[in-house]
Amino acid sequence: MFRYEAAEELFLKALELRPDNAELSAELGDLYLMWARREDAQRYLARALELDPIQPVAALGMARLLTLSQKWQAVIDLVTPLLERYPRLSKAHQYIAAAYGALGDPQREAYHQEEGEYGSDVASELMDALHELAVPAIMDGEPARGAELLKLKCARCHNHERIYDHDENRLWWARTVRRMQRKAGWQWLTDDEAASVVAYLTTRGS
Repeated sequence: MFRYEAAEELFLKALELRPDNAELSAELGDLYLMWARREDAQRYLARALELDPIQPVAALGMARLLTLSQKWQAVIDLVTPLLERYPRLSKAHQYIAAAYGALGDPQREAYHQEEGEYGSDVASELMDALHELAVPAIMDGEPARGAELLKLKCARCHNHERIYDHDENRLWWARTVRRMQRKAGWQWLTDDEAASVVAYLTTRGS
């Protein structure tokens, strides 16, 4: 919801209770990245990586900072072990592709660009639990608007086959659309629009 101050306050309270939790430090660092507070982001991301050298949220956040500073070899050194544990992590492939491109290695650049097209996001128990709480809000939409929204919004990233090759229930679609909404941003697809897409995808074959 982009309520950065409220989120910051809660993360800091959580860290008072669990100061050595790498994921909490990483998520707070990621919040500061979204908030354009780079020095704070650097501090908490570095702390998370001290606790867990390949904590995925922290590693991706630090890779972003290193990319902005054009420290390409540092990006490669950081992201390579991350991809060994999480080989489908799309954002990691995108960062390392940029690094290889900047260093004049087009073969590795092309490989990682392709791998970054259809990979996966970071998954964690904490964030999965939080995101699951947001699913019911888009379970009761009107299907009438869904078809047009699908063309305008979803087709930006997904082709026809990728969207329609599934015949799933409403909960599955709500979870999937919610995940896509997080990636694209609430400004791109509002909850009301997401609910209409879910309803359409659920009922289109009936």
